[in-house]
Amino acid sequence: MMNLAYKPRGYSTSEVDNNYHHRIIVDHSSYRVWIHLIHRVNGPLLEMYSTDPLLKSRLYKPNDAAAWANLGRVFGPRCLMAGIRRVNVFDKHPDRPHSLKFSALLDGLEECGLKLEEPNPHKLNDLPVPLNCHKYEIVPQPHGLFDVVGSKDRDPYRKRLDFFEELKSRPEY
Repeated sequence: MMNLAYKPRGYSTSEVDNNYHHRIIVDHSSYRVWIHLIHRVNGPLLEMYSTDPLLKSRLYKPNDAAAWANLGRVFGPRCLMAGIRRVNVFDKHPDRPHSLKFSALLDGLEECGLKLEEPNPHKLNDLPVPLNCHKYEIVPQPHGLFDVVGSKDRDPYRKRLDFFEELKSRPEY
């Protein structure tokens, strides 16, 4: 259904990017990592911190690479249990996507079967034509009484078509 839902593109000058359905926002401090799942209309859906008592008891440090990876491994199934299979990942620190910790988090999310990209919505022009739609040929309608009865002259539309066919058949100079 996400392929059919509308995603607003917004203006190119606006700072807020609303071109998503579900977005994961990752942020960190020197002590902990937190991850939020946000819906575009309804707001926050899920959130998890590396200082969560159940997760913290199994971690050596709440902000090392293992904490990031395990946070992704625990947060991924929670998204799947909520029925969310595709998300858009947003990082508050754009210089970090090449870091080892952030890639460990993304790998942990992908291990669980979560897709980290949302499909683009279908445009009506891209959809195939239904099988029950027939294309009818447009036939020129008679222009006057003589055309209905049957005049000696041909239909003006057909005269123009013949004229253009004759022009096409002439050799170019």
